[in-house]
Amino acid sequence: MRAADRDTGNTELERNRSPVEEHLQSAMNHLTKTWLHPDIPNSLVDLEGFSLVRADRDESSGKTRGGGVCVYIREGWCSQYTVRESVCKPDVELLCLSLRPFYLPREFGNIIICAAYVPPSGNAAKAASCITDCVHKQLQRTPGAPIFILGDFNHCRLDSSLPGYEQYIKCATRGNKILDKCYGNVKDAYVAKPKPPLSNCDHNTIHLVPIYKTLLKRSKPQTKTVLVWSDDNIEILKGCFACTDWELFHDMDIEDATETITDYINFCVDTVVEKKTVTVFPNNKSYITKEIKECLNRKKLAFNNQDKTELKSVQKELNSLLKEARTKHRDIIEQNFNFGNSRKLWDAMKVVTNMEPVRNRLITSNEQQRANDLNDFFLRFESPLEELVDLDSIRCNSDCRLEVVPYTVYSLFKGICTKKATGPDGISAF
Repeated sequence: MRAADRDTGNTELERNRSPVEEHLQSAMNHLTKTWLHPDIPNSLVDLEGFSLVRADRDESSGKTRGGGVCVYIREGWCSQYTVRESVCKPDVELLCLSLRPFYLPREFGNIIICAAYVPPSGNAAKAASCITDCVHKQLQRTPGAPIFILGDFNHCRLDSSLPGYEQYIKCATRGNKILDKCYGNVKDAYVAKPKPPLSNCDHNTIHLVPIYKTLLKRSKPQTKTVLVWSDDNIEILKGCFACTDWELFHDMDIEDATETITDYINFCVDTVVEKKTVTVFPNNKSYITKEIKECLNRKKLAFNNQDKTELKSVQKELNSLLKEARTKHRDIIEQNFNFGNSRKLWDAMKVVTNMEPVRNRLITSNEQQRANDLNDFFLRFESPLEELVDLDSIRCNSDCRLEVVPYTVYSLFKGICTKKATGPDGISAF
């Protein structure tokens, strides 16, 4: 939203939001071009039930009047917020907040809100670069957090500087143009609904309605079978392997011996070690342990019993367990980067980026023909050359001549990347 008149903007907002339930229940109200300055106290622009966070225009913007952004945060929705960054430049005015609402989906730890205003006279490229730097800085601090950039962008666009971010406002905000925008890194998070403008403002009020479905509702829980290891099971397995006559495998082929020994070890493990079926919910964090779940259950029990002393004690213990589990999980991922094992490296990258495996199956109309084509392709090196190529037709064709030029050979070898792994012929790929 945008308030263009500093004298009537607040009273108009108070008058418009009073009879409308959706404005009373809105989590935040965002205003751009507030025209506020340090001589105007918060008491003159406060809204009942909302906390005000403002970033007024100062002399560093090159102007003394106008501008400014502010955010009203509903106290019943969030009381913990931190101002991460405040920028006031001739090209952009930016206010970055980190919020921890009372309720959030488990896949999110906090929310980053960036309120921006790009003046019509500002440089769009410099404004986009400043906003992008702020976004990357916040994501480095809290990776995986949902971040939303909203405000009056005028002629500035973030599609190229922040690829992959969705722009939620599809309706016109001034005339037939979309000047007020909201970018976010969460797909299908909001849907925009236009509302009448405030007082003398020439921009429509935009109501962002959340439509996001939590990961728990979008994905089904998975059932997995895990092995329950104990000291007794390990000792029993040691006894089994100690009594095994391993000399029986000495005379076997290497491939048969490998397969037989592997099957034997798996058989011993399945026989000795107890199995347990567990349910893994999609919104579970990878660092959540059994101790943390037990602590969470004790916290719920203390809350239901209204035992404030026990609740405070359990919360302190939970914070300690979470900090220890996150540190341990971070160390494991960092160790995978330091190892030379590429498989562990990519597994760590998938955990960091929350990458899901792509399950695309090639569907063909004739499965038997596809199987035959695959067999012919992989067995082409074992077939005689005469079956693959008609050598007589090549010899008889006098026009088909192979001409090797030294410059061509030199150019091909010069284009070889020596940093890549070599193939069976000892030469790197082009």
